[in-house]
Amino acid sequence: MSLVPTAAKDKLPKGFTYPLGAEAISTALEGIPALEDARIWFSWRDEYWASAWRQKIASLGEVTLLKIEKAHFGDGREIHVYAVPSEYSEAARARVLSEFPRIRSSLMSGGGSARVSVTMILSESAKYTRLKDRSGSDGL
Repeated sequence: MSLVPTAAKDKLPKGFTYPLGAEAISTALEGIPALEDARIWFSWRDEYWASAWRQKIASLGEVTLLKIEKAHFGDGREIHVYAVPSEYSEAARARVLSEFPRIRSSLMSGGGSARVSVTMILSESAKYTRLKDRSGSDGL
C-alpha cells in the first residue's frame, strides 16, 4: 500500500479531531486510478467563514467529513478531511468508513470528473451517541 501524501494538516482547536487519518484513507482508496496524483488536506472546518462553521457546530447541523474533488491547481485530485467535535469522532469515523464502497464506485466509474463528499448531521449522531452511552452497547 502506498500512502497518499498529506499536503497540509491544520492544528485543531481543543476538543476537535479528524475522523480518519492518511493511512486509513489510503488503504480504503487504494487502487483507484483517479487518485494516483492525489493529496490529502486536513482542515479544521468545512466552511471558509469560521462563524458559519461555528454556527453549524452549535446548532448540531450538517457538516462535511470528507470531500474528493479535482485539484484547484494542476492535475490530480484533492482529498479534504474535516474535523468534528471529539464527542462525534466515533460516529464520524463510522460514517466515512461506511461510505467508502460508494466513493470507490463513483470514482471508478466517473474517472477524473467525479466529485464525492460525505456529510453527517450532528444532531442525528447525538441521538446515537446518547443511546450508546446509556446502554453501553450500540444502542440499535
